[in-house]
Amino acid sequence: YRLEPEEWAPYCHGFVISGHKFHVPKGIALVQLDEGVKREPCRFGGEDEENLFPGTANVPGITLLGKGLELMERNRAVNGKILRNLTAEGEAILKTCRTPVFRESPPDAVPGILCLSLPELGDMEKFFLHLGERRLCLSRFSACTGSVEGESEVLRSMGVPAERSTKSLRLSFGRFSKRQDFFALKEAIDSYV
Repeated sequence: YRLEPEEWAPYCHGFVISGHKFHVPKGIALVQLDEGVKREPCRFGGEDEENLFPGTANVPGITLLGKGLELMERNRAVNGKILRNLTAEGEAILKTCRTPVFRESPPDAVPGILCLSLPELGDMEKFFLHLGERRLCLSRFSACTGSVEGESEVLRSMGVPAERSTKSLRLSFGRFSKRQDFFALKEAIDSYV
């Protein structure tokens, strides 16, 4: 599901677009803030970037971000259809695991992101080590969260019971993801169980 800017812009005082979410190199982003939003510099030493970030503007990065956004918008309909199909196929594959799998993502969630819970997994730290040994990269929370243990506050706020909100997986995938990735994850879950 996609909200048009007219639907969300009146309620938004700022937003960030991370380039790596649409295959632009990591570290390139766009930040848009309303004029009334107080801004504090994150580094000191220059007046570039409206005194927020000193140094020479990353012109190649800015160009790449613009081109990435252009390509994403041009291919949005096709990519959306592919990701919706892959999301449904991936969920169906993982529902055949030896352990119960619950979809926690709402039905109208953005395609390409799938939140599942596996309440019978046990120790999440051991499970993630098991995934790492199989070269599978997943997360539970945002990328900057250091732990895989604990309860997802978002899931609890959505009314998901604690036995599921503490055993959730967040899967993000894109145009380079394949059905085989879900079969590899299913195999890893089954071998762990």
